Amino acid sequence: MCPSTVEIEGKRHYEVGEEDYVSVTTAINEVLKPFAGVPAFVLKEHGEIGDMVHSRIVELCKAKVLKDWWDYDQRVRNSVVAYESFRKTVYLHPIHVEVEIVNHEYKYAGRLDQYSRIPSMGNGILDWKSGQLLPEAFFQLAAYYKGLQVTHPNLKIDFGCAVHLDKHTGQPHPYFLEPSQLEYFFEGFVGILSVYRQLQELNLIIKSGDRWKMNH
Repeated sequence: MCPSTVEIEGKRHYEVGEEDYVSVTTAINEVLKPFAGVPAFVLKEHGEIGDMVHSRIVELCKAKVLKDWWDYDQRVRNSVVAYESFRKTVYLHPIHVEVEIVNHEYKYAGRLDQYSRIPSMGNGILDWKSGQLLPEAFFQLAAYYKGLQVTHPNLKIDFGCAVHLDKHTGQPHPYFLEPSQLEYFFEGFVGILSVYRQLQELNLIIKSGDRWKMNH
């Protein structure tokens, strides 16, 4: 069953059947708050740049010609150049792009950027970051790793890689992880999910008003 994207209080979630599954990025952002203090207009602009970069990479993977190249924001062009540099350096062969993943056990869903083959390393999962690469990115990668195992159990995963596509220099900066490391960081993501759900419960308690007595 394919999940459908919905927004709840401005946060991305997925509808799976009649159930609400939290987005990987929503859980991480709500708990770790990596962008706390950053003005909303800055986040919006960076998000739009990131979306444009991802869209252009998808087009390249589908062998489409990027039209109006010089009309793109310079930061988008630099990020795409970084992607192409990485692709040529490691002989990247995309197999699946924008892969929907669902983990029913932990009730989360998301969209993996790419499942690809690198001849010297095997098949693996890749996540592109045009903005600053933060530690949270590896919890996200680990969540996609376990989600892909559940959603597409026949796909072999030899590695995971978060790639910073520097929008200022046009250089790629890959960070490869082995499956054992992804398993380890998934434990951290499970902890994030637990805190996220407890925060939701606590917000409901606060919104319900004063409690002068315990519920029995």
